[in-house]
Amino acid sequence: MVSGRFADAGTARRRLVTNVLAPPGWTNFVLANPAERGRDGETPPVTWTPDFARLFGEVNDQVNEDIAACEADVDKPWRVWPPDGCCHDFACTKRSVFMQDDGIPSSCLLLAEVQIPDAEYHLVLVVRTTNGQITLDNLTPALLTWPPPGYNLVKMQSAANPDLWEKV
Repeated sequence: MVSGRFADAGTARRRLVTNVLAPPGWTNFVLANPAERGRDGETPPVTWTPDFARLFGEVNDQVNEDIAACEADVDKPWRVWPPDGCCHDFACTKRSVFMQDDGIPSSCLLLAEVQIPDAEYHLVLVVRTTNGQITLDNLTPALLTWPPPGYNLVKMQSAANPDLWEKV
């Protein structure tokens, strides 16, 4: 663990946020694809509009349909637009589309490692919006509020620096 700070939990209580190491897959991914890293510095959340809601749904559907799901393999490199891929490939592809094609700042597009109900570790994309955080997941076409029911956060990218991940 690198350091800790308190974050507003949206209520009177506060949560201790601890910086932790990024997954090795992320580190290798951005070394091979520097443009996919994004920039340092937190920006305001994306303004929630019907157009953005439609865009999030369209990109989620397109990526979920265009990449054939395969069994998770932690040794497999993270990729953008592979013909078949694991959850990290889906999440990185969605993040890339929003950053490169739609100009959404990387600080609004956070990768999150979660544990899903069957105890499997899984990677999703969390979009910071003025209407709260929205989760895009290759396991469902639905846009889910954060955190989705039954998902337990393991760690998430920091909005201030994509190479720092945070554990609550």
